[in-house]
Amino acid sequence: MIPLKPFYMIRHGESEANLQGIYSGQMDTPLTQKGRDQAAAAEKILTALGNLPDIVIHSDLSRARDTAHILNQNLGLEMIEIADLGEHHFGAWQGQNAHERNPIWDGVNPPDGETIIDFNARVARGFTTALSHSAQRPLIVCHGGIFRGFCANYDAVLHGVKNCELYAFTPRAEQSFPWLIHRHHDDGTEEIALKT
Repeated sequence: MIPLKPFYMIRHGESEANLQGIYSGQMDTPLTQKGRDQAAAAEKILTALGNLPDIVIHSDLSRARDTAHILNQNLGLEMIEIADLGEHHFGAWQGQNAHERNPIWDGVNPPDGETIIDFNARVARGFTTALSHSAQRPLIVCHGGIFRGFCANYDAVLHGVKNCELYAFTPRAEQSFPWLIHRHHDDGTEEIALKT
């Protein structure tokens, strides 16, 4: 059972694989300069919030780790790495040109990769570990697939998460998806409605 507590979540900055339009999955691909700039801009949004995180948790892939370091440069928080928060292993798709629509969205398992069921279970395990920590409001720095897998554990869908967009998850009672989601950006804050 994933603990019901508030947290922030952000996708890493633009990576070289993002720039080239290829599936990276578990491939380690560095941030571009644009990705570093995106993280620096997100850090300003993060530190302007009233409720700051009290720990930074990131995946074991360098694009998430490096984004986390940039976000944490002025906060100076403890940082923890959790491998279960790494991107979906895309198997034979890794390093290949990305389609306009990821076949995983249509329930297609990547050849020689991680099944969707196994991935979603790993994501749940990663969040259980992250949110069981004593911190009151973690910042989780991860990947687009992690957003998808997290929501899928509640039969909900969240697409279109862009690089370095900051999301706040606030617990709410008696809902099929037990968090209220807000996206923070330069122009303010907006509530995000999930498809269920």
